[in-house]
Amino acid sequence: QHTLANFTPTLFLSRIYIRSLPTDFHRWNLTGWSWDIMLQHFKTLENFVDHRWAVPRFWSEQNQTTPSWRGREGPVATLSSGPSVDAVAPLFVESFLASGSPLAERGFNNPNPSRRVGAGYYEFNINNGVRHSIVEAFLGGWNSDTSTPPANLFVKTDSTVRRVLFDGQNMATGVEYFHLGSGVEESAFLQDSNSEVILAAGAIMTPQLLFNSGIFEGGSVADIPGVGKNLQDHPVVSVVFELSPGLAQEASTIYTVANDMDSYFNSVQELKDIQEQGLNMTIEEMQETFANIGVLGTSGFSAGAFLRSPWARDDAPDLQLTVFPRVIEPHLVKKIQKTRKDFPFSAPAMLITVALLDADARHQIYPGVGQSDEKSSSKSKTQKKLSERGFEMPTIGLPPGQSQYLSDKDVEKLSWGVEEVRRVLSFAPLSLKTGTELIPGTSVVGDALHQHVRANQMANSHWVGSTKMGSSDDPMAVVDERLRVRGVDRLRIVDAGVIPHVPNGNTHSTVSAIASRAADLITEDRLKTSE
Repeated sequence: QHTLANFTPTLFLSRIYIRSLPTDFHRWNLTGWSWDIMLQHFKTLENFVDHRWAVPRFWSEQNQTTPSWRGREGPVATLSSGPSVDAVAPLFVESFLASGSPLAERGFNNPNPSRRVGAGYYEFNINNGVRHSIVEAFLGGWNSDTSTPPANLFVKTDSTVRRVLFDGQNMATGVEYFHLGSGVEESAFLQDSNSEVILAAGAIMTPQLLFNSGIFEGGSVADIPGVGKNLQDHPVVSVVFELSPGLAQEASTIYTVANDMDSYFNSVQELKDIQEQGLNMTIEEMQETFANIGVLGTSGFSAGAFLRSPWARDDAPDLQLTVFPRVIEPHLVKKIQKTRKDFPFSAPAMLITVALLDADARHQIYPGVGQSDEKSSSKSKTQKKLSERGFEMPTIGLPPGQSQYLSDKDVEKLSWGVEEVRRVLSFAPLSLKTGTELIPGTSVVGDALHQHVRANQMANSHWVGSTKMGSSDDPMAVVDERLRVRGVDRLRIVDAGVIPHVPNGNTHSTVSAIASRAADLITEDRLKTSE
């Protein structure tokens, strides 16, 4: 169960729940992928829980009835930020409003793009104080209503697929895989004419499987130019401020878990017992129990904002801020450790990330091939094991002929976002509770800020687009509008790689909705074949 859950990582994924906007699907402009169709899949997956605690004061005047675009009976819990928000979150929202910027609708998920713009608290996939993954919701687990996996599911652990197998007519017949520990190679074959191979290894690894299988530009099985291209992300830069001693103490208690551990586990178990026994609690009792769960039942942060830069295309925001009460974002920590040996990690500080939602920037997946001993020395243990079995990891790089990742417009937008963060934090109450700007530093402005953005932008790991879906007249499309790989039969892709344009916000909920839509398409096509 733990191994499977890591495909939607329980420990490393923040569980932020942000849906795509209708404008995202309009931009895709693909048959069968309209907003009206995809809304049903968002709703089908969602169990929106909105009664477990009082409405935060910023939204007390808003209408609190559950809107029609929410799902109430799905398997995956969606929870609003409650009383256990971090200490920095309300101060950020107050300063944001004091700066003259708007309050977003609670949760950021209203389909109207203009209602997403502003500051607010995120929603999260958390069930009874425990982060809730798709795997757990559908295949069963401690924190799930489903006690066992479906009977028709067979999982091979400690195994890595090397390639898809084909007959002489470009029809997929199965997959070749090997056991990582022993190196023993095996094959799994489709059992009947209605069966298919479905790749879901993600926007980085699915292209590698296609390369290995002879499906790429000039490939021996299928010549598909778009494989590995069009890789998109939400490029992100960071702004770090020292915290005043008082606020630092409040923020640090979020990560001082020992005193809260017993209360957390007792409250989580109480909620689980109530759920299993079908008992009822009053709203007051529910709110009290969730208050006892405390910050351990959260992602450790709460607040964010969506902004429209002067270059925004329409009503939708083009920048996303996420507010961390401490410097805990893993991409930034890793980068600082490599490049800023003098960084005062002992100084309590808060972090705000600025992510670009509609970047011109593109990367490309390059297939893994045999690597030199020098490069081999930097591989992880798993990568070394894979190499020993003849499987190399792909690399991410710039497309041929491209010297810079970010376009000039991308740099302008991110720089504007950094300046907006500075402007917001110049207003009380945060102006009274923060100190020195540690990253990038108050002297970094103008051209120097542009250079800083280019040199210090980071991956957000919201990778999409490398096996993009497209209509029949799109030469770079890898899959058609029913997610079938072009040029071959009985092979589909169902993962983030099929998304042609990166969504407006975190990608997890959209990938889940795509999987739900794919299940419908697969069922429809199978019924047609059997008629």
